[in-house]
Amino acid sequence: MTALAGRPIVVGVDGSDESLVGLAWAVREAMHEHRGLRLVHAWEVPVPGYVPVPASVDLVRDSAEAVLAESVAKVQEWSPGLQVEGRLTHGPAARVLVDEGAEGALVVVGSHGRGGFARLLLGSSSAAVAAHASVPVVVTRGTEPDEAWRIAPVVVGVDGSEVSEAAIEFAFQAASRRGRGLVAVHAWSQPDPLVDEAYAVLSEASTRQTEARLAVAESLAGWRDKYPDVEVSEVVADGHPVDALLAEAARCEASLLVVGCRGRGGFAGLLLGSVSRGVLHHATCPIAVVRPVATV
Repeated sequence: MTALAGRPIVVGVDGSDESLVGLAWAVREAMHEHRGLRLVHAWEVPVPGYVPVPASVDLVRDSAEAVLAESVAKVQEWSPGLQVEGRLTHGPAARVLVDEGAEGALVVVGSHGRGGFARLLLGSSSAAVAAHASVPVVVTRGTEPDEAWRIAPVVVGVDGSEVSEAAIEFAFQAASRRGRGLVAVHAWSQPDPLVDEAYAVLSEASTRQTEARLAVAESLAGWRDKYPDVEVSEVVADGHPVDALLAEAARCEASLLVVGCRGRGGFAGLLLGSVSRGVLHHATCPIAVVRPVATV
């Protein structure tokens, strides 16, 4: 992703515990990548249609400035040498982060921020950013920093599509920076003999599995040569891709789960496919949603 060289990592902050986890993840990533950090806090009048008096606007803005200043101070405390800037912008959080992310290499957000329901693994703003950002988006999990990144492998979904290729590149880069292994997961399903009887006769399960393994090996071959330091293992599973990715991420306690924004069978008008949506809503580790980046 050379088109993103020199750009900062953009991270959304709002003062919540989930936001703090995202910030801690972004700091580690910035140190690994030798990038600067841009902390973004969006603020707006909380009641739609309400015309506030100037004093109330000042109060909301002052509170927002305090949240941003506290977040910047946290970064300076954790990593004194790291380049960090704060940006305070009026508007909906998702739109602001998508706009700011266009100038970054990566956008990092917590699973949900202030006002989010604890039972939901993904908030509306995080989902919107993942769907619409023009650069890779990482959604972190939980309310306390996860130490799995120190030892756990990176898991990536592979399906042979162009978007999958971008996800593989991102995953290899992440694994190489961390000095960790990479697990490539490909899922396939046996045809239903009641629905696809003719196809089932012509294509036995063993043949389909062999073809799937060959497709994964081909997808990874060039990247193995480019990143010889990364130990790669392959998982070919019979079942739905979301189930396979979640199961493998849980089994190896993945430090990061990487998926494309959509894979094979996706409609061009959809910014997130069913697999990326399913993983975002159900994974318990950090998730990276990657789309091909134009070289400009």
